[in-house]
Amino acid sequence: DEKIMAIGVYGSFALDEDGPYSDINFQVIVFDGQRIDDIQFIYPPFKVTIESLQKQQYITSAKEINSDWSLNVARFIHTMPIYDPIMFFSKMKSIPLQISSYEIKDVMKKCMIEELYVKMAKIRNLRLIQDETSLLLNAVEFCEQSAKLIGLANRYYFRSKTRMLEESLGIATKPHGYEQLVKLILQRDWDISEIVYEACEHLWTGINQWFNELGINYRSHSFPF
Repeated sequence: DEKIMAIGVYGSFALDEDGPYSDINFQVIVFDGQRIDDIQFIYPPFKVTIESLQKQQYITSAKEINSDWSLNVARFIHTMPIYDPIMFFSKMKSIPLQISSYEIKDVMKKCMIEELYVKMAKIRNLRLIQDETSLLLNAVEFCEQSAKLIGLANRYYFRSKTRMLEESLGIATKPHGYEQLVKLILQRDWDISEIVYEACEHLWTGINQWFNELGINYRSHSFPF
């Protein structure tokens, strides 16, 4: 098709980590001004996704930085080309890593306000009403949110979400209390929810100390209007 510039596969297939039921994700790049519809279908036992983006749309997506940056970057760096006569995907590998310290700190601040602060407040409320099951589930989400932030702060991307927590333990710079909570979660050591809650509080203290060290102030001392 004359519209198509390149075709690649990303995700577990591109990383050679696919299982017998893994999704297959195709990335189609079309020339600017062209369009091909996205398609999702089941080809048993696989779910197949074919996503189409114009060249400039793909570049814009590769440059995007948000709280999911450390999970999203792998798809741009580890795209396996199927049809790529101009080596487009190879040229795109470095783009997601071209982020400034200012951009990183700005996203970290937003993440703290919109995600981590809210999640820690919810965990505290769940402890007060003694909802142990929900507390444990939210503790896992709190840990995952923290892992993404740690990845971003270190310009480190994870190969997949399923391995994110385990992989994050090897990152050099992280807040105090993080390893303790991760190990509780990975070991499924959840018999006593109070232990998990205390680990969340410890991590919360560590995250705030970490933010102070990085010079990130997320608190307002007056209404911003």
